[in-house]
Amino acid sequence: MDGQVIPTPPLPGELAQRPTAAKDVPSFREIISGMLDNPRFRYGEPSKAQTRTALRYLCDALGDPKPHELTRAEISSFLDLLAQKPARVSAKERVMPLADLVALYSERDVERANPRTLEKHCRTLGSRWAQA
Repeated sequence: MDGQVIPTPPLPGELAQRPTAAKDVPSFREIISGMLDNPRFRYGEPSKAQTRTALRYLCDALGDPKPHELTRAEISSFLDLLAQKPARVSAKERVMPLADLVALYSERDVERANPRTLEKHCRTLGSRWAQA
């Protein structure tokens, strides 16, 4: 060795040209939506509705992340934003993006989301992810 730098040999042809896994991975929303549409899983309509709501809130807060992009820090920021959501909103406000809804009510003294509601959203997404 005597201080000589030995160059790393090139990868074999087929390994060097293999696409990276990160490009081929579907987003979290695509995975879960595919599961909800798959009759093999036999989700009831209430479970599908709850999952779609939780998934919409997650994607409103974090964009459309791929599974490897979800970190504890991002989930914590999602939960912090979700905790600021008002407990009761009008039908028109229910379809607003989560950040816009929180901003609309930021200066108002209203009841915020119940911790059990936050837990329900997390449990729903966690259950679907465990099944995936």
